[in-house]
Amino acid sequence: MLTPVVVLLRSIGLLCRGHRAVAPKNLALRQQLAALTRRKKRRQLWPRDRLFWILLTISGLRTTLKSYVAYYTYSRTHLSLGKDSPESRPVSPPVGRVTAVPQVGGLHHRYERRAA
Repeated sequence: MLTPVVVLLRSIGLLCRGHRAVAPKNLALRQQLAALTRRKKRRQLWPRDRLFWILLTISGLRTTLKSYVAYYTYSRTHLSLGKDSPESRPVSPPVGRVTAVPQVGGLHHRYERRAA
């Protein structure tokens, strides 16, 4: 006996009955991809290469975390502090061009006025 949920999903078409009946084109693409990956040889990593990549990713992660902590401390506003950052910065003059200062690798920006 089929549950009502299975009957509903089959009537909508969300429950697959089998990959051959549903998408023969998708099956052909998967077979081509599998054949391509079998033919292509992967480069083997030696233990010293693995150590290099681990150290490289750890140093990159450390740099990213340091830049995010600096952004969080000096630039990001907090509602509990009255829309101010934990380390306050001086108010910029009302005249001049507005420039964007990228932070956290360009993920966030801080906008400042610079005197012309």
